[in-house]
Amino acid sequence: MGILNAVRAGLEEGAKRIKAYHGSPHDFDKFSTENIGTGEGAQAYGHGLYFAEREGTAKAYRDNLKGNIVTRNDGVQKTYGQHITDVENAIKAEHPNLHSDNVNRAAKSVIDDNLTLADIEGMGEFENVYKTGINANKSARESKGSMYEVNIDASPDELLDYDVDLIDQSQKVKDGILKLGLTDLNGKKYSIQELDDLGHRGQTLYEKISGNAGADVASMRLKDVGIKGIKYADAQTRFSPKGRTNNYVMFDDKTIEIARKYGVSMPVA
Repeated sequence: MGILNAVRAGLEEGAKRIKAYHGSPHDFDKFSTENIGTGEGAQAYGHGLYFAEREGTAKAYRDNLKGNIVTRNDGVQKTYGQHITDVENAIKAEHPNLHSDNVNRAAKSVIDDNLTLADIEGMGEFENVYKTGINANKSARESKGSMYEVNIDASPDELLDYDVDLIDQSQKVKDGILKLGLTDLNGKKYSIQELDDLGHRGQTLYEKISGNAGADVASMRLKDVGIKGIKYADAQTRFSPKGRTNNYVMFDDKTIEIARKYGVSMPVA
């Protein structure tokens, strides 16, 4: 009986966990809420770490974002904006009298065209300018990005459903909402702005939860009452009659375990 109970407990624990995917231009070994906003940055469905039930959705995010990150030949990763600033500063330091337009043009050409010293031979007075930029560029290349398969320590009924009214939420979510003092469970969706009797714009549920203090406060308060995150239908199934697949917004990085990392970016030799 003890063995059967252990097996049953293991199955129940497995059923509680959600398998999902995350695509990123970055390479890392642990998810952290401190890095929220370093991916797409929109946080359109709440403040948290974003994951997709569909692997293809995560891959699309990775491919759309990987151009924002460059990897130098010394393994250092930087955003494209940070890197171009570094190259411009190196050119300015060596050539202080060069017009800013020419500094920017040279830096972008070095980076975007992956110029080498052989490419700039015979350029005359600008050869040294481009040489400075090439040295500062350190053979930077667009990041290949990384894919992560994760196990989320949550069950679907512990997630607020972005796409349904409060009355249709799970009992766990309703209980959490009541603990926050929002007693009208006939209210509209998390995202919908209610109108008052005069037709004026009211608060969204999100704004009520945070007291208009911001997305991070709303996530913190939801987490404090046992709501671990948000789920919402992905673009592929939002209007599909065949059922939906979800994206997830998780409030606590401790609920995320990386099961597999693949498509890892490698430094360019």
